[in-house]
Amino acid sequence: MCPSYDRDQLVLLLQQLIQIPSIAPPGDEAPCADLLAQYLGDCPNLELSFQEIGENRKNLIATLKGTGEKKAILLNGHLDVVPVGERANWKYDPFGAQIVDGTMYGRGTGDMKAGLLALAAALKLHAQSGKPLKGDVVFLATCGEEVDGCGARAFVKDHDMSAFDASIIAEPTGSAVVSAEKGLLWVKIHSAGVTAHGSVPETGVNAIQYLMEALFHIKAGFNPQSIHPTLGKTTMNIGVFHGGMEPNIVPDSAYASIDFRCVPGYDHNDVLQLIDDSIAKVKAEHSDANLWVEILNNRLLISTPDDHPLIQKAVELNRKMGLSTTIEGKVACTDGSILNTVCDTPMLIYGPGESSQAHVYDEYVTLEAFHNNVAFFYDILEELLG
Repeated sequence: MCPSYDRDQLVLLLQQLIQIPSIAPPGDEAPCADLLAQYLGDCPNLELSFQEIGENRKNLIATLKGTGEKKAILLNGHLDVVPVGERANWKYDPFGAQIVDGTMYGRGTGDMKAGLLALAAALKLHAQSGKPLKGDVVFLATCGEEVDGCGARAFVKDHDMSAFDASIIAEPTGSAVVSAEKGLLWVKIHSAGVTAHGSVPETGVNAIQYLMEALFHIKAGFNPQSIHPTLGKTTMNIGVFHGGMEPNIVPDSAYASIDFRCVPGYDHNDVLQLIDDSIAKVKAEHSDANLWVEILNNRLLISTPDDHPLIQKAVELNRKMGLSTTIEGKVACTDGSILNTVCDTPMLIYGPGESSQAHVYDEYVTLEAFHNNVAFFYDILEELLG
């Protein structure tokens, strides 16, 4: 059972974290890492280290050594936040961390500095308890999750991921137990043409026209049927389209970027085959078409069986706390898709923020959920390693 702690001091620390604008890009997560290191640094049995990522960017790693009877548990969250957008659209200062009626507002409250600090607090409480756990607990606060996962990639490069028996990621779930996340595939389709005057388009090669035809074939052929029980279907979003200079110039270049979120039954291989077939159709119809594909991001689906002890222990803790016992899926990606690339480590996603609050104006987290998560993380470590 989670011991008592100074709730006001922990809320103050959360406010200080929110007040640091660790926006990615560029990141500038180092001050957040330093603040968390200062908080954890007064525990002599916690081993702290930094992993330098770039200018003013670094991961924080804190390890609580266990007896070695069990494998380690990885606790993960990210230090960076997304841009705030138009400040005029915020009712509350995005970096003010203002508290109104038990709710804290600001960029990164839900996604995911509250979850990150809840993990750190649970780790510190275990370190202070004097009761050794049967396995190591490694707390990893990463850079760059919102952009390219550079922090998680650096950690995987330097560490043996097979040492971990499970990972717990405090991304926003509304304190729901999440056992799976969709795969992510970002592709950029390039089209090259030949410029000409707009009055004689037949003398050029229109890059936009051929790109649009390829997108038409992709959209027409995209027909996922498989439905994952918690993640739903594979989805497609054409998020970027760029090309041309002026109306009176035949465009010689164009590109489109597409975001696919994949589940088994219609996965990355199926998507890439659809794209290749669509481009082949355009080239078969137009000998002067010049199209090719660039993969921007490729992260596989992560799924832990619902009957796995990690998930079932989480469900039971939620039952005791009077929270939802429904096992859910997460359609967005986490650092877990990078941390689990090397080996299939069981993963739990669980955090105090609401998924609907990620990346929105007036993002918030309730203090009740924040403190409940401190207790949840403490208790699940006790369940897994006690």
